[in-house]
Amino acid sequence: MKTSKMVLIISLIFGLGILIVFLLKDNSKKEIKILDCKVSYTVKELQPGFIDFSESNAKKEIGICLCEKYLSNREQKYKVEILKLYNNVGMIYPSFEKGNKLDSVCNNRTYVFFKQFNL
Repeated sequence: MKTSKMVLIISLIFGLGILIVFLLKDNSKKEIKILDCKVSYTVKELQPGFIDFSESNAKKEIGICLCEKYLSNREQKYKVEILKLYNNVGMIYPSFEKGNKLDSVCNNRTYVFFKQFNL
């Protein structure tokens, strides 16, 4: 009888501990990782009618990181991911697509992957 009460009390304490950790977890912090580039960002609670660019800006930081790694060693694994980000969140300029598109994008990475401000 005493052991079953002790097990019940320990289980309740353990269950309450897990519940408290789950409720106090900050869901506004997120992370994006592509290959060996990782960026953490915070999702903000905005007023209605405002736009949150935090995820898009995090992807742009990843794009800059991937370009820097690609330019230093020219590994092909970066090429696909850079072009995906360029087509998804990058500013597409026809002048960057002349010649070698990837080199143009990476050489102009700060213009292609520039951050936007929350409106």
